[in-house]
Amino acid sequence: MIITFLYIFSSAISLALGSYCISSDYKRKENKIFFILTLTISFWAFDYALMNISTDINIATFLHRIGSIFYSIFYSIFLHFIVILTKNEKQNNNKKYTQIFFIYLPALISLVLYFFISPVKVEEHFRTPLGWGHLNSETTSPFIVHYHTLYYLSCTIIALILLFIWKRKTSIKKEKKQAILLIIGIFCVLFLGVITDTVFPSIRLYPLPPMGSIELMIPIIFAWVAIKRYSLMLPHINLESMTFLKSLKVGIFILDNKNNIVEISNGALILLGINKKKN
Repeated sequence: MIITFLYIFSSAISLALGSYCISSDYKRKENKIFFILTLTISFWAFDYALMNISTDINIATFLHRIGSIFYSIFYSIFLHFIVILTKNEKQNNNKKYTQIFFIYLPALISLVLYFFISPVKVEEHFRTPLGWGHLNSETTSPFIVHYHTLYYLSCTIIALILLFIWKRKTSIKKEKKQAILLIIGIFCVLFLGVITDTVFPSIRLYPLPPMGSIELMIPIIFAWVAIKRYSLMLPHINLESMTFLKSLKVGIFILDNKNNIVEISNGALILLGINKKKN
């Protein structure tokens, strides 16, 4: 039952964090995409929780097939979120639509492959002490077997490259720290995902139930830390406005949505008798 509990926990945590972000600023595009991202994880994990507690192999197979919808679209949504977060979204409408098309094309191919052309089969499932295990049959096309791995590795590597570039280029310390946290979280889930979902099945080792929707709790938790400590995706003032406000000689305090002071103008520092260089 521990795997089922982890599915439910992942579903709840993802939904809670996504709801928090969208409620903090529902107008920002990255918040909207992040909410859809967490909603996808939530449905995916909940679907697998139902699959894992099912005692009927036909129902388990059906629920596993439904799960293919979520794991097909997740990585493209994730890459889209990183593109927006790192300010790499095209501004020209034609280029933007082309960019979106190529971001979501692999998801469409995955959906067609795993939900319509070659869905999971009853005979590929078997019961283990931890839940339903799954191994592709030996007659399954290698392209079908390996496409999803290629898809999620490609999206993850591109996302990491964009985050590294963002970290290097940004002059805002908070954004650098946000990027570092997200990079660490992605590396953790990438390593675990390769081990549990690729290495174990390929060597025909005693398989775990599908672990992707559980392992994705890791970057979600890192994102939560980035939100709480470094205001990731929370309302903020752009760099130009912030620089202007901080340079004013009048006393200005900038608060977050919990009335904590996040920035202070030079004038306020003078009024308070604080030496900026020493602090």
